[in-house]
Amino acid sequence: MKFQRVFLFSLVFLLFFSFMPNMHSHAQSDPPSQTGIPNFSCYRDAHSMLATMQFFAETYPDLVTLKEIGRSVQDQPIYVLEIGKKTNIGKPHLFLLSGLHGNDFSQTEISLRFAEKVLKAYGKDADLRWIADNVELDLIMIANPDGRAQAERQASALFAEPSDIHFFQNANNKDLEADFCFNHPNLQEICDAGTAEPETQAVLGYLTQKLGNPSNPATLAQASQNLFIYFSSHHKNSVSPALPGVPIGKIRIPWFYLNNPLPLAEEGLIWHGQLAEMLKVQSTDGKGSIAPMLQGDIKEKYPVDYIYQSYGMAALDLSAYPAKDNRPMECAIFEQNHPEYYLDLLVRAAKAAVNPFQAGYGQIVSSISQISWEAPAYKFQAIILEGNQIMDMPVENPIGLMRYWIDQPGPNQAVAITEWKRIDENPYTDKAEFSVPVENLTTDQQLLTVQACKKEDLCGIPFSIFIKLEKPPEPEATVTPESPPPKDIYLPWVVR
Repeated sequence: MKFQRVFLFSLVFLLFFSFMPNMHSHAQSDPPSQTGIPNFSCYRDAHSMLATMQFFAETYPDLVTLKEIGRSVQDQPIYVLEIGKKTNIGKPHLFLLSGLHGNDFSQTEISLRFAEKVLKAYGKDADLRWIADNVELDLIMIANPDGRAQAERQASALFAEPSDIHFFQNANNKDLEADFCFNHPNLQEICDAGTAEPETQAVLGYLTQKLGNPSNPATLAQASQNLFIYFSSHHKNSVSPALPGVPIGKIRIPWFYLNNPLPLAEEGLIWHGQLAEMLKVQSTDGKGSIAPMLQGDIKEKYPVDYIYQSYGMAALDLSAYPAKDNRPMECAIFEQNHPEYYLDLLVRAAKAAVNPFQAGYGQIVSSISQISWEAPAYKFQAIILEGNQIMDMPVENPIGLMRYWIDQPGPNQAVAITEWKRIDENPYTDKAEFSVPVENLTTDQQLLTVQACKKEDLCGIPFSIFIKLEKPPEPEATVTPESPPPKDIYLPWVVR
């Protein structure tokens, strides 16, 4: 009897503690477990991606909202992850659309890593904190859930390779890239948006909800806000991006096409070209780059590219090179440099969304350092890279002025910094010293955000740091003790 009582007590004790993790899991205090796509472990499967997005919405309720924006042919939900400080109303948007093709594995993974990068560094990285405070990131990661499920099943086959993952359509076998409809005033053809696939209608319905009804692309203004990026798998039959010197992706510009319905010199096209130049990534190791592509395919092949500007905003097509014919990229190639390159581009794109066309002409602040702690004004130094060249500007393209904000968003207005000293006379890179009043600062978590401008209406993307109220202590000098003389160790087998 005693043995039975001990056994029953032990069993109850074990059962109690076995249920504790499940009871605790509802709080979502720990990240959800992740599973990769079979044979492509660097890409999370759709179930893990959704669990991660739900975790973000529960963990960062002041910054994240997860919304269902529609249903697929097979009645699967289509989600958008919205990231941004909810108390800051009227923010510009960076719309990032990925996963129109079911086998777009790398594009959706990069989109989720971008969300992770911004959220996890919110309190640590001032530049990413500024993005979350001042821009709304609208990430539609898997726009084709039915096609994604089919592609994941193909990837689960024994010894599956990229060439085996060929399913990209939706459940109606439609290529969603070819399903977008907009009747441009310069085109004769007529299309009926009401006959579009449900996935396409979900994407366009969400854009209309956020931006209003589509308008004539010719109404674009250089001062417009918002940026739309379609993360695609274009450029078929590309050479492996692992080879040195081969680009790993392109930035395509809608309307820069061979059969363009509008003149190539249209003002909006020039603005888009400058924006793409500003966002391009050029590697320093010679292994590749993400560079602008100023000519693409005709509208009949990729009509999705013609939709973006219809909402009156800047729009680009960002491609990730597939292994071959739109198949997923091998993990060994993907992990080599793709996350680094694309995340760098997306961070700059998010900052450019405030004034995308103006940012395309502005200087780029690459770093800021605090060099003085003497009140009432601290002194800072900024490294500023040359902006994109304007045809009627001199090659030197010098800085016209700088401006800053403290704790944006807030009541502070941008103030031009007129007293700054150029240290480096190199016409392409400047080091500028400038002072910022600090009488009203109270905490170290206040943001200093700086822009360099050619003139008042042509400022580059902002750069932020946390202001330090106290000078950090000087590191103590370390004295390396002298090594003691070697001891005469007695070894019995050594002949002396």
